[in-house]
Amino acid sequence: MSWIIETLLIHKEEIRAKQDIESDEFNNLILVEGKIEDLYTNDLLSDIDMLIIDLVVDGKVSSEMEEILGKNRNAISKSFVQICDRIGYFLGGYFTDDGFLESMRLDYKLSEEDVERIKQRMGSRFKHKLIRKPQNDR
Repeated sequence: MSWIIETLLIHKEEIRAKQDIESDEFNNLILVEGKIEDLYTNDLLSDIDMLIIDLVVDGKVSSEMEEILGKNRNAISKSFVQICDRIGYFLGGYFTDDGFLESMRLDYKLSEEDVERIKQRMGSRFKHKLIRKPQNDR
């Protein structure tokens, strides 16, 4: 799995809009985009793979994607995850879930319990939702 690539692609427009060349997100996104082009050029990503990436990045709703691709929402979601996994595999290191978690563990001196909680979050259906503080905690 490659949660970091999924997240970068889903938030691509927001990240690009900031144009912060010192941002890790921006620089990681550039690396991911470059690898996508490389994989496509070398026939390791298909036209359908590229269309799925574009539809997700464009924020198309499920019904629009289903109509365009002729697949149900679950199949599209599964395909997107598999595409991101393939990109992560070729980038390696930080762009794989294990590499990302190891980096987080070292950078923030996380315990194994903390890492397990992050893994659970990464595998949940809410994995790309922002965590917000309740109104009274602000």
